[in-house]
This record gives sequence, C-alpha cells and structure tokens, in this order.
Amino acid sequence: MNAFKLRNTVKVDSSGKLDPLNGQPTALKDLPDTAKRAVVFGQIKAALSLPLKLAREFPQYALSKGLIGAHQAANAPTFEQLKGFAHREFFGGHEKYATPDANPILTTATGLLEAWFHEMTYFDFNYLRSFSYINLIGSNQDSFKLNTTSSGVTWAQRQAGDRTPVRREFAEGESSVGFLEFTAAIGILDQWLQFNQFYRIEEVVNEFLNAAYVKRASLHYALFTATSNEEAFATDDATTFNNAVSTVTQATKNKGYGAGAQPVFDLYVDTKRAGRLLAMLEATRGSLIVAYGTQNQPIAVAPRSVNVCPDLSTSGTGYYAVLAGGKLKTADWKALTIESQRDVTVSTTDWHGVEQYNAAAGDANQIIRVKFA
Repeated sequence: MNAFKLRNTVKVDSSGKLDPLNGQPTALKDLPDTAKRAVVFGQIKAALSLPLKLAREFPQYALSKGLIGAHQAANAPTFEQLKGFAHREFFGGHEKYATPDANPILTTATGLLEAWFHEMTYFDFNYLRSFSYINLIGSNQDSFKLNTTSSGVTWAQRQAGDRTPVRREFAEGESSVGFLEFTAAIGILDQWLQFNQFYRIEEVVNEFLNAAYVKRASLHYALFTATSNEEAFATDDATTFNNAVSTVTQATKNKGYGAGAQPVFDLYVDTKRAGRLLAMLEATRGSLIVAYGTQNQPIAVAPRSVNVCPDLSTSGTGYYAVLAGGKLKTADWKALTIESQRDVTVSTTDWHGVEQYNAAAGDANQIIRVKFA
C-alpha cells in the first residue's frame, strides 16, 4: 500500500484561487495546471515530514506497529490528541484555529493524520526505541557531544572516625558528532498534471519518501552491525541469550545507566531468522518448550521489543541485543523538506529534498551480536 495519497478535493474562492480556510470544495482535476502544481507541492511538503514527526510525537504507538508481541500493542492516539498535534504543526498553535468550527481545514488535517497512522508500517522506525533523541532543529549548534567521562567511583564501609576517600582520578573522554546532510531530487512532468495522472505522482513520491526513511534506518542499524562484541552460541538459543544479557549488564553496570537487575533490551533480527527468535522467546518459566523442548532454561530477562529489520543481512549469523538509552544518541538538525524549481526546457518541476541528521553509539558495550550457532 502507498503511504502518500493525493487529496482530490481542495478549497478555492469565487475567483478560483486557493483558499483553504473559507473556500468551497473543488475537485483537484478541475483546477488550472498552475493551481494543481501549488496544491501538489503543498501536499508533498506535508507528507515528507509527517511520518517522522508522528513517530516522535507518539512513539509508543508508532513503534508498536513494527513490534512482535501482542502484549506490547498500543492504542492509536485519540482524536483530541491528533487535533492538538495538527493544531500545532499546521497552524502554529493559534487558539483561533483550535476547533473545526473555527477552522474547517482542521478536520481535514486530523483526518489526514489518522490516515497516516494506518500506514505506519510503511516505514521502519523501530531503531528509535533504543536511541535517546536530541532535537537540534533550529539550533545554531552543528554538532552534539558524547561524554564518556567515568570516575570509577565505589562505595565502601567506613568505620567510626575514618576519612572517606575522594575519587579525583577521571577517565575523561568526549567526542563530537556533527550533522550529515542527505539529498535527492525527482521531476514531476507537466503532462502528469495536464492529464490528471495523479497516480504517477503518488508512485514517484512514495518511492522518494520510502528511500529517505530507508536511508535513515540503514544509518542507525549500521551502528549495530559495526559492533565487534559477540556472544558465542552455548547449548541453545535461550542459554545464549541469557549469557549475552549478562555480558552487557556486567560491562555497563558501573556507567550510570541505571539498568539494574532487569535491564531494558531491544532485539533486532533479520527477516529470515525472526521465527527462530520468536521460538526462543517462548522459553519462559513453566513453559512446555523448556520442560520438553529444545531450550534447557527459560529466558532470564524478557526483552522489551523484538524488531524485524530488512536492513539486517539475511546471511548474518545472529541477531543484536541492544541496551536501550545510555550513550546511544540520535539527532536531527533539519527535518525532511523540499524546494521546487521549474525547468521549462523539459516541461517539468524538479523537487529537491534535503535533511540533516546523524546518530552515534558512544558505548560499544551496549550492543552485542548474539550468535545462532
């Protein structure tokens, strides 16, 4: 299914000019080509940034769509929540636009958002679970800092009258993560507008849109696949998973993450081996797969999520267990935006997209590849 669909009804005033607030509904195909071009540009501009904005605004729902496990399912946002989001994103927070009565387009905008929620599986946002987000949009900072300072402080029993030793030796470290800029461009032919071939525009824009979010996902997953940490296969999948959780927990326990005895892990697996991972997760205490099956012990820590990722190679030898948060950071400097430029020599309007973002894994010990064999 296509996530982007052109809305075929717009509002124009009595002279035929676009008037989204007070105009009368008019079919898109009945507009002159110049007005069609303006409407299409406006809809594409909104569509480019909507998926990521929605994922940031309602992460529990957006991410649960890609999650295996019915117990983690989340309800869709209410109409009032979507209306508040539309109010802020589309109308700059002006109170006079707060209700559909005061502003008829608000109902349309909220309906558009609801339609996007039904198509959330079109994009892979599951990596967002494990990363802490830094919003640098509009900032004058072209980078963010990853602080790896550690004091190695320990607590010790003190006898009456003893002096408390002060730890003043620090293993200091800091790295700077700058933005990366990504661009792409597509051409919308005048003939598509002239002959109302809107389906061609939808197909091109969906490919353009999907490629942008695939690129973003692949950058984040590359931080997982780059790890050299591995947990060797031991006896069965459940035992290996328990060993991996212990390895990561022990390696990060003194780093201030607050993981505790029940750390929050997200699992990432390729499309070919997802079933094997699901079978392993059935190895809970008292389950038949432990009593009579192939797993010798139950899993000790239930992962928060299991995410099937097309960006992970199906020729891989394992999956990735990731301790969420900590020094896993992702940042945006510029949201996905477009500019258009006419090229009369070929009768087309070129749409140039650009966005700026980056991500970093400041502590390699938060990620481990868990071997299947």
